[in-house]
Amino acid sequence: MCGFVFAYSQTGDRLPDQTRLDRMDGAIRHRGPDEHGQMRCDRAVMGHRRLALSTLPAGASDVHSGRAGMDVFNGEIYNFRAIQDELVAAGIH
Repeated sequence: MCGFVFAYSQTGDRLPDQTRLDRMDGAIRHRGPDEHGQMRCDRAVMGHRRLALSTLPAGASDVHSGRAGMDVFNGEIYNFRAIQDELVAAGIH
């Protein structure tokens, strides 16, 4: 069981400060004590918690693609080796 907290503001001026984001994130600590992260962007803040059940120890909840955004995924990909081979062959690491 994992958890996410998220706040968005169209102008970015009403986002939670770091103390409030820490409290939001802390409120879902029970959802995932194995990994934790926070991110602050211009108009959004996010916190996540991860509970490792059957995933690899090096797994992560966020995926940085090197582009302007970030993908957040919560689930299992059972054919990850085949997908990884395709991505590597396409030059995406």
